[in-house]
Amino acid sequence: MARNVRFDVEPGQRFKQNGVAWEAVELRSLNGIPHVRIVRVGDPTELKLISVSALLERYDFALE
Repeated sequence: MARNVRFDVEPGQRFKQNGVAWEAVELRSLNGIPHVRIVRVGDPTELKLISVSALLERYDFALE
C-alpha cells in the first residue's frame, strides 16, 4: 500500500552547515521515508543523501 510522503524541501533550496553551502537537487522516498540528495555548491562531485527530518532538525543545516 502506498503511503503519502511529505517533502518539506524543494529542489533548488540551499542550506548551510559549518559555512558550507549545500543545494537540494533530488527528492525521493526510501521505504516511505522522505530523503533529499544535496550537493555542495561549487563542487557537484561532493554529494549526500540525507533524510528530510535529519536535514531540517538534526544536523545543524540552516536554510539560506
